[in-house]
Amino acid sequence: MASTMEKALKAWRLRLHVQRACHADLELRSAGDSAESNAKHQLFATLFALKERIEVDAHEAWLAVYSRYLNQQLKPTRPEFKPLFQLCSLDWPPTREDMYRLLSFIAQSFLTDERKDISIDETVKKVYDEYGCNFDELGKMQLNDSRKAVFVSISWLTMLVEVPLRMAPDLLQITLANKVATIRSQQSVDDARLPLARVMQGFGPVLPTSTEVSSMVNSPSPTVIHAACFSVESLIRIDRIRIVWTDSLGSHLLFDPLSRILSLYRYPSICALNNIQTDGKTAFEAILRDYFPPSEESVSILKFYHQEVLLSYRLLFGQNKTSQQYFRQQERKHVMSNKDEVDPLLDLLCGRPLGASIRALPSDLWPTSCRDDEGQLLEHSTYSTALDFPVLGTRLLKIQEFDQRHHPYKLRDLWRDRRNPLQWYAFWAVLIIGGATIVIGLCQLIVSLVQLDMPSTVSQPWTAWDETDAESKTADMSSWPMYLSSIVSQPWKAWYETNAESKTAGMSLWPMYIAGNQVNGKIAPLGIDLGTPKPKPTDL
Repeated sequence: MASTMEKALKAWRLRLHVQRACHADLELRSAGDSAESNAKHQLFATLFALKERIEVDAHEAWLAVYSRYLNQQLKPTRPEFKPLFQLCSLDWPPTREDMYRLLSFIAQSFLTDERKDISIDETVKKVYDEYGCNFDELGKMQLNDSRKAVFVSISWLTMLVEVPLRMAPDLLQITLANKVATIRSQQSVDDARLPLARVMQGFGPVLPTSTEVSSMVNSPSPTVIHAACFSVESLIRIDRIRIVWTDSLGSHLLFDPLSRILSLYRYPSICALNNIQTDGKTAFEAILRDYFPPSEESVSILKFYHQEVLLSYRLLFGQNKTSQQYFRQQERKHVMSNKDEVDPLLDLLCGRPLGASIRALPSDLWPTSCRDDEGQLLEHSTYSTALDFPVLGTRLLKIQEFDQRHHPYKLRDLWRDRRNPLQWYAFWAVLIIGGATIVIGLCQLIVSLVQLDMPSTVSQPWTAWDETDAESKTADMSSWPMYLSSIVSQPWKAWYETNAESKTAGMSLWPMYIAGNQVNGKIAPLGIDLGTPKPKPTDL
């Protein structure tokens, strides 16, 4: 009995120990998750100029898109960060909390430093100073890896360029979804000593140049962008353009005429987050503020850029019903390639018509020229490069010029080509009406030919009489006056009695009688002597 009690007591103590260990582990995980969650929310508030937790929770759906993107980038351990974490006595491989805090510090350093022409090297020095390390003691390889680590961090914060998983030891490299001739994929890592704006411009026009923007804004006669030329269905089926979805915001609407590849950005929610800030500048604006020449409009140009990207989705997909259907059935699968989910805002902008769900979006998402009195989106059939697309206007004009040079060469493509509605209606009206006229004319011709081949008893009365009254051919011609006089006095009776064999035919012989008593196409009145017809030569 005592041994049984001791065994039960030991089992109870063991269960209690396991429960306490599990509880301690849960508390530790909860604290870790809470610390990671706080670090992530702090990063979001810094990155998109949100007022801490309140606005972070209000835009949770859009922030979840960026969170998934960032987690995908952090999943593989990048070797460029190893010297930085080891020299700063941080754990390697790093936790997500450590990466969130590092990214928040880099973003904050650009927001708080009002100096111009900040370089990557200066940012690297700030990071090492923050963690209590001496920047001047770095070796060449450690310095280059640290430069690349900051460059990768900037690419994640702005999403302007996409960086490959492995970079060459002495190069800064980007991934090109569309190999446009003006874009370079690499440059020397020593260029990190130059201002960050110079480094970004060294890759080529990842953003439209200031000259292009000035030409759009200050043009005395702004170029018109026709929405009908940007229907994705027409671009794909008629122009044979292929769409490539990319994580690089700078590649949006980049078009290569040789390969016919059009790059589109797959995360419009990030653009929306950069337009709804209520507490100062975003990290995107702070990091790229020197990309354009210093002016009061340089920051607003970067804000216009996000608004134009959002409007371009409506231009390509949203304003055409067939393009919306094409996105839902075809392009949506391509967007999901190697991705967990599709951006819900992309589904809304590309796959739905202009309705209550789109009108409910904040007015800050759209250019001022494309809002109605209530701040809701107002779509047009034509847009201005000066008012609606001052930043992306050059890229759109390049696509429009390519589209206008191509014409359909199949009847099916002619039906789908709605780029010029007036021309489309005129063409098909002429084709349908002209075709119907030709068909009617052919029918009339066939009927006329059939009538010529048919024997006419009306036009040849004597022939009809000879064929139907075969026995009369043997009769003597001297009886003809007597027969004719009987017709005049009693026409129907005379006909019916003298043609005994035709009694079985009934009234069906009456038209033959009429035909035989016509004179110049008219039936002679009753009681009038028609005269004695001349016998035919064959009856003599």
